[in-house]
Amino acid sequence: MSLLLVVAGISMFVGATLGAFTMDTLHLKRKIDAAPPSRNVTAW
Repeated sequence: MSLLLVVAGISMFVGATLGAFTMDTLHLKRKIDAAPPSRNVTAW
């Protein structure tokens, strides 16, 4: 039973981490798309 709880906790943690990473990536991409091309170069 405890092993099942550990697996569930790990999967929830991985899911939350992946979700946060995906949201950050989408936010960054949206910010880059919204910026003018000249600022795109300086951002990188």
